[in-house]
Amino acid sequence: MFHVYSDNTHYTSAKHDPSEFQPERYLHTGEPAPGLLKKDAAERFTAFGMGKRKCPGEGLARMEVFLILTTLLQHYEFTVAKGCDKVDMAYQYGLIIYPTRQSVGIARRK
Repeated sequence: MFHVYSDNTHYTSAKHDPSEFQPERYLHTGEPAPGLLKKDAAERFTAFGMGKRKCPGEGLARMEVFLILTTLLQHYEFTVAKGCDKVDMAYQYGLIIYPTRQSVGIARRK
């Protein structure tokens, strides 16, 4: 699936560079709902497959990820580590493609 999301034929402008961390590409910027999730963009994310071979546990997995992430974001504040100006979106090749190590600042919310 990695090659699908990093295909330069779909991301030709600098605004939509697949190597840049841009979560706003999945959010509405104007009317009717600024800041809300673009449903069509989120549905193009096919990590669980599609069609007859679609993962039967997709619904449960999405709910679990939502609960875990919202709990973490409610209790902790995540920042880019001191000395880093942005998130490094580079990746390394091995048996699988995986991201490089990141330095992250985590502080408990008050």
